[in-house]
Formats: sequence, C-alpha cells, structure tokens
Amino acid sequence: MKINKFLLQSDKCHIPALNEWFDPLFDDLRKRKRLEFLKLVAEGSLQYETVPCLCGSVFFDNLTTVDRHNIPQFTNLCVHCGLVVNMPRIDHAAYTWLYSSGMYRDLYSGGELSVTYPADSGGVADEMIANLAAYDCHLKSGSRVLEIGCNTGYNLHGLRRQGFNVAGIEPDGNACAVGNALGLNIQVGKIEDLKGNGDFDMVIMIECFEHMDLPYKALDNINSFLKPGGFLYIQHIGLLRPMWQDIMRFPQIAHPYNYTLGTFAIVCRAAGFELVQGDERIVALFEYTGEFGSPIPDSRQYDLIADKFVGIELRNKSAIYRTYQRFYLWLLQTQHQLRRRFSIIDTLAGWMLRALPALKSRRL
Repeated sequence: MKINKFLLQSDKCHIPALNEWFDPLFDDLRKRKRLEFLKLVAEGSLQYETVPCLCGSVFFDNLTTVDRHNIPQFTNLCVHCGLVVNMPRIDHAAYTWLYSSGMYRDLYSGGELSVTYPADSGGVADEMIANLAAYDCHLKSGSRVLEIGCNTGYNLHGLRRQGFNVAGIEPDGNACAVGNALGLNIQVGKIEDLKGNGDFDMVIMIECFEHMDLPYKALDNINSFLKPGGFLYIQHIGLLRPMWQDIMRFPQIAHPYNYTLGTFAIVCRAAGFELVQGDERIVALFEYTGEFGSPIPDSRQYDLIADKFVGIELRNKSAIYRTYQRFYLWLLQTQHQLRRRFSIIDTLAGWMLRALPALKSRRL
C-alpha cells in the first residue's frame, strides 16, 4: 500500500480530540468499549491486514486517520477507481468478532437491545416498498424476503405486517435471540460464511453492505439465496449523498469500504449483479445476470469524491462555520445533561440538532 498524499488537511480529520464535537462519547459504556477495543489491539488480540483495493490498485490518497469515535483508522481514497477503503484494517476474524461479540453495538450504538419493536418499525418497510414501486418492481404479498444484517428484526417485523414471508441473517447471537423470541426466523451468522438454497424473491441490506470486508464473497453467497430472477435491494449512505457534508460521518473501523453509486455498481457488476436503478443516497436495486464484468477503474469517481470533500473543507474554514461547530457541540452537551430531567428542553434541543445539519447543507 502506498499513500500518495493527505487529501484533507483539517485538524478534525487527523487529531482525535477535535472530533468530539460530532459524535461525542457521552455515555460510560461507549467510553469503556473504546478503551477495551484499543487494549485488544495493543495486546495483539485483534490483527490488522493490508490488502489491495478491490480494483487491484495499491495507491491511495488519505482522507482521515481517525474514525468518528476517535479510534485510529486510515480511511483512504483509491486513486484508480474512487473506492473509499479502510487500510490497514482489522482482518476477517476481527470483523467477525466485532459483530458476534456485540462490541459493534456497544461501541457505536450504546448497547441495549430493545425487546419490543417501536411503533414506527414499519417505516423502513414502507420506504422500501415505495422505492421499489418507483423502480417498477412490485413484490407480491407472500413473497419471500431475506434481510442480511437484520439486528433484532425491526425491518422484518414491518415487512411481515405487510404480508411478506420474511427471514434474516445476523451475526450477533443476542440480537437473533430477541428477534426469534418475537416470532421471527433469524439465523446466526455472516453472509460471507453462509450458502442458501435459492428460495428467496428478494434479499435486502439496509445500512449493511458497507460492513462487508469480503464484498465479492458476500455477493456470491447472496446469489445462492435468490431464486432465478430475484432481486437485491441495497440501502445505505452514499459518499455523494448531497445532505451529508461532513467527511467524519463516514469513517468507522466497521466500514471497510464506503461507496458512491458508481463504485458500488462496479463492485456488484464484477460479481454478476447488474444495476437496475439507483441513486446517490444510496438506494439501489440489482438483478443477478451472471454476466461477470471486470472491476474497471473509473477515475471520475475519484474526482467526484475529492472535489466534494476538498471543496467543503475550503468553505468550512470560515469563521461562521467554526462558530456553528462550537454551538453544535454545546447543544449536544446541553441535551445530554438535561436528558431525563427536563424532557421539554431535551425535545427542543433534539429538534435543533436535527434542523442545524439540514440548514448547513442548504448553505453549502
């Protein structure tokens, strides 16, 4: 691996303390888990590896050197194809442990597994069905749907309520147990390690594919679960999503790859999946054709990502933005301190936290 240059120079991309404004580790559990993870790395219990980009290149420009929870992690941009890659990264065994042990949930989400489904658990299902309809793909009631990385099954619960025959795969055994206790059919495991019998009409992955450290193997195994003519539906945050203006929203030790729609389509095509329709959110529908394409580098993807985040970095040097940044951190801290004591003020602070990034993205 060769780092040509550091593309972004902002302190927050490289100095951990300055990232606290975005994703503060307020609760003690996440602080403890961060230290526990770093201790395991220092002791050699978690191994790192260096591998080429999926296009075969070993040349990168660096974006950030820490992840959004201040864990050291080089997140790099491939100069040949524009794929964003964690490298060096924890190896496959460490990724498997990260999810199966519950460390990922504790580190990034704060730990607790809900034993009931929220009232809005059908929201993702409704959104998915609306997106499929927009893509002229209409699943019939009773169709078999498999979700990869389903957690406790809240998306599956929403789909089941709409008449679909659902099942899931989830590496966290505790999350599986919760979902199965609530009447779902969730298998423990990682898709990279499992083969199916070709009996599902659709496989869905919601905020999941960016967690695959072996994406080609994952896609090959996904195909084994699909009926002939079945579809793969993917939904996760794309690098070129207009609303996401902060590069520090993307780096995670748990995200070995981050995609644009273009780089994602190239990876899927190399595994025999052809893009039917999609956009840069990323919301995308793929169909397995069996026509394997080579991962041809597309330098336009590099230019699109570099232009976006370098341009934002230049604009964010203004005094107005720095003032906004300080106010945003103060608001986060205030909301945390007032939580459980003054629910009305907490609700107001939460509304402002949601509104500020939207206003900022419009300004940028």
